[in-house]
Amino acid sequence: GHEFLEFEFRPDGKLRYANNSNYKNDTMIRKEAYVHQCVMEELKRIIQDSEIMQEDDSLWPQPDRVGRQELEIVIGDEHISFTTSKTG
Repeated sequence: GHEFLEFEFRPDGKLRYANNSNYKNDTMIRKEAYVHQCVMEELKRIIQDSEIMQEDDSLWPQPDRVGRQELEIVIGDEHISFTTSKTG
């Protein structure tokens, strides 16, 4: 099945969460909440300190029949998207 875990932090502080695990045939879980501006600032700091925006996934394993993992980050005008095979 198509399993995924998604977190979306909007500039206005809205957090959107979705989890489709198919665990015991569960339905998709969706939640929304607002987080404080200090949480948004800390999230941006963690991303900037990690230097993930300078990374390149060209040498990462390509997705295969086992699955794929994706990471997408948008901060202001910067956008980066990574795709690799399922790990773990």
